Amino acid sequence: MEIKGFYLLEKKIPSGTGNLVKSWMEMDPVQTRIRRPRQSKLGDFRPAHNGVSSQITINSNLHSVEFLITLAHEFAHAENFRVHGRKVKPHGIEWKSFFRGKLSEIITSELLDKKFENAIINCYFKRERIASSSCLVLRKLYDEEEGILPAMRLEDIPVGSIFKTSTGRMLKKGNKIRTRYKCWDIRTKRYYTVNPMAEIVEFKSQEL
Repeated sequence: MEIKGFYLLEKKIPSGTGNLVKSWMEMDPVQTRIRRPRQSKLGDFRPAHNGVSSQITINSNLHSVEFLITLAHEFAHAENFRVHGRKVKPHGIEWKSFFRGKLSEIITSELLDKKFENAIINCYFKRERIASSSCLVLRKLYDEEEGILPAMRLEDIPVGSIFKTSTGRMLKKGNKIRTRYKCWDIRTKRYYTVNPMAEIVEFKSQEL
């Protein structure tokens, strides 16, 4: 079965995993698009609405394994919506079952390096909170493979640290609320929720 635009996706995922992704697309034939990088998310799923077809978007700058896992995350949303509609929570137990099912397909295919298979198991099968498409263990593997010095991530620094975002905003790290950290903007006094994987530059409070 020929899937429109699949050749663009195939360039972004690990070698040999094309048939696996194609099987997800055949099960849930939503439009899948590659988008420019977004700070707030790696990808998303939007169900059909007002005549607009269901759509999945994935950031273009992801490591190939991260791209594949993000596809699994979003196609799990598509399957969850097809089966349950809006009757269940987007990241509830039903979605977790679909997501882990797709990750199990990735692992049992044995198409990835063992270090990635082990990291996927540690990130998504040994803990309950799995809504994030990434985790620190995998993030370090991506950076290592791409020859990037390990970036400082919000997850790495203690609560109470004052840090600078990639956009220049100065924030103070607060406690974690579900999957994100509540952070206080030093200048505006407003609160934001920030992804644990956000790159940061840490500053000492006495320097401000």
